Amino acid sequence: MTTKAKTTSVTTKQSGATRALRTQVPEPGRTRLTVFAYGSNLDEQQMRQRCPEAVVLGRARLPNHAMVFGGYSARWDGPVASLGRLDGAELQGLLYGLTEPDLARLDACEGVPFAYGRVTKLVVDEHGRRRRAQVYLLAGEVELGEPGRRYYGVIRSAYARLGFDDALLRRAAEGWR
Repeated sequence: MTTKAKTTSVTTKQSGATRALRTQVPEPGRTRLTVFAYGSNLDEQQMRQRCPEAVVLGRARLPNHAMVFGGYSARWDGPVASLGRLDGAELQGLLYGLTEPDLARLDACEGVPFAYGRVTKLVVDEHGRRRRAQVYLLAGEVELGEPGRRYYGVIRSAYARLGFDDALLRRAAEGWR
């Protein structure tokens, strides 16, 4: 795949600091499916391993939803990220453009359809446009819990890198008490 790297500067609301977000311009004519990532898939290294042809399309938010932690992952030794409906909340994340083979690899990594399901949601991109995106959420009824230290650290590092509001992440880890 041929891509051109570009860097986009964005200013975060919380700090007013300008951070660079590395994106890529996809090869013309290559079909890409849009995926909204909000948990450990915010981690660049993990996504590069799972989806080598992934292209970061930019930041986005999912209105009226918040991150929760539930279920259990042996890999992460604890509950993992999912989303829950919460009026007035906004879940921050990244939009990725994935090829069909990358999406199939990501489905396998996420344990679709047993651990996670994949649904279409309307997200709002960094330019204020509503876009349809594939979103992973835990399958079935799950018990909420506190994430493992390593898993939480991966997401916390991504939040810091992206300039996301880590107070929302802390609230999710505490179970929205």
